[in-house]
Amino acid sequence: PLFRSGYLENLLLTRKSFIKNPSYPDEILYKTGDLAILDDNDLIHYRGRNDHQIKINGVRIELPEIQHAILNTPRLEDVSLITEETRQDNENTKKIIIAFFTPKNINVEDIKKQIASQLPKYMIPSKFIGLDKIPYTKNGKVDRKQLLKISKKIVKETKLPIPSVLNSKELNLLVIFSEILKIDKNEIDREDSFNDLGGDSLGMLFLLDRIEKELIDTKNLKKWKKKISLVIQTPTIKKIGKLLNQI
Repeated sequence: PLFRSGYLENLLLTRKSFIKNPSYPDEILYKTGDLAILDDNDLIHYRGRNDHQIKINGVRIELPEIQHAILNTPRLEDVSLITEETRQDNENTKKIIIAFFTPKNINVEDIKKQIASQLPKYMIPSKFIGLDKIPYTKNGKVDRKQLLKISKKIVKETKLPIPSVLNSKELNLLVIFSEILKIDKNEIDREDSFNDLGGDSLGMLFLLDRIEKELIDTKNLKKWKKKISLVIQTPTIKKIGKLLNQI
């Protein structure tokens, strides 16, 4: 069979994709990006694409598996997933999954209920965005760059500046949410869940720690400890603010 020696005028990509055969050093292998396993009968079983596999918090995740679960939602027509890198703190970043779906009038809570029994929590997308249609390139592939632009645009258009309607404790919580999640304060609603905004278990630890250090008097620490389970259950600015007022 015909076999090219590399990519035209792209040495970096050539070195990445055209590698020496570890068993026969004189031969060159091409890394296609396909994932497969070889069974005991020497049969190859296709398992998808490497570029559809991501790692979040050290766990490998297959995006097609998430997409398939979401597509089981009644009336849902199309689903596309993208990942976005966000800052966790000054030193760490994290990757979140964003799901786009059509038609846009499907309730997000219905989708979450549909996939809750099929996927572990760490595989459930952090954001769900409904669209009239999923954008595709001229080559028929999902336009992921356009989806990322849509995500940022929708957040700006649908989230209203809310500091004026927050009390003092909620304003402090808004700042904490914004700094931990690396999200603009005007993009956070007082009823948005910390988890839905992209927060994870590590982020929750940061959240609880900052609330304790910045908003709780030493004399009220015991009362605060009793409220932590309620914060984890409903981590919204509105709910946490009410709990703080009860201390």
